[in-house]
Amino acid sequence: MGRRVKRVLCFLLVSLMVLSSMQIVSATESETSSSSDSDTSSGKSAGDLVVEALEMIQKQFDEDKKAGIKWEYHNKKKYTEEWWEDVIRKNKRNSNCALLARWAFREAGVLGKGEGGFWGESDTTIHWMGKGEKYVKERCEVINIGGKKTVKQMMKNKEFEPGDVVTYYSMGHTNIYGGNNKWYDAGHGNCTSMLAEGAVFRTFYGPTTCSSATVSYVIRPKKAPYAKNPIDGSSSNDDNKGNVGKKELLVPEKDLTGMPKEALLNEKQRSVELPSAEDMSAVENSTVSTIKSSIIDSKKDKFINYCIIGVVFLGLVMLIYSILILVTYAFDRSNLFFGVSLLNIITLGKLDQPEEGYIPLGKILGIVAVFWLVGGFLVSTGAFSVVMKLIIWVSSILKRI
Repeated sequence: MGRRVKRVLCFLLVSLMVLSSMQIVSATESETSSSSDSDTSSGKSAGDLVVEALEMIQKQFDEDKKAGIKWEYHNKKKYTEEWWEDVIRKNKRNSNCALLARWAFREAGVLGKGEGGFWGESDTTIHWMGKGEKYVKERCEVINIGGKKTVKQMMKNKEFEPGDVVTYYSMGHTNIYGGNNKWYDAGHGNCTSMLAEGAVFRTFYGPTTCSSATVSYVIRPKKAPYAKNPIDGSSSNDDNKGNVGKKELLVPEKDLTGMPKEALLNEKQRSVELPSAEDMSAVENSTVSTIKSSIIDSKKDKFINYCIIGVVFLGLVMLIYSILILVTYAFDRSNLFFGVSLLNIITLGKLDQPEEGYIPLGKILGIVAVFWLVGGFLVSTGAFSVVMKLIIWVSSILKRI
């Protein structure tokens, strides 16, 4: 009897130990899972971090406005910067609707260097920059509304979350929901005019100007792998230098893409392997494309300038030649010592004094008048438009060939 009791007690003790160990393991896995699913070390959601980044941008805007510094709407890449740190460093106070969203995603740590971007197209789709589609879909929930609901309807049903990026149906626009029925929007709705380039912003933050517009997609951030630690300001990923936390304003030359390792002058030289378009980020590809188009435009401008200079030079030659005709004609008529006709020389034998008498003055004046009129027309600004039209016409024919 005593042995049976001991066996039962031992069995119960072992069972309790097994159950307690299972609970500990389960709790550990739960903590690990919740830790891995958490977007930031502070427990904040990725959407909260996006809104914080936008608050920081709006604060800079307000400070600039008080100082009399204007922010302008621009789409051309020569006026804008893809990274917020470059906006401040280069003092380029320009933005557009999608650029504001990309700044917020990068500053919040949702996207990093070389991970592309996005904007809302007017054909209801999302345009992906570089590898943007891959990383955005990994770290965000992309919800296809498909134009079935308006902003007003979704706000009434509380379907937006702070940090949601919204693109629109049949309208090329992008903005971000900031919570409390307020939006961050760098579109023309927050500008003082509708200028395509150079419209001045009033603000980025306020009530929506798109309440009746239908929604195409909602991009809801879920993960921020490069998020800043809100306690000590350090980055959660030191390998990425393009986000808040530890920042480098300039990439060292030795770290540029395709740059060989540092070497002394007496070491063997190595050729630089330039990266292909696939290896470069969207910003780098855009910069290369801009430089290429600038070189082509410069060559075209030089060609046009050379043509104009040539036409003006020809006109000056004709004016001078007409004056020489008059001078040589007068010399021949007063020449009593030499048996040479200067008029015959400068006209290559086309005009020569007859054996008796002289060439009629009216004929000479007629020739001079023709040269003067044609030469004056070529030199004057009236010839420029004719030359330009001729050049454009010839260029169009060459392109067809």
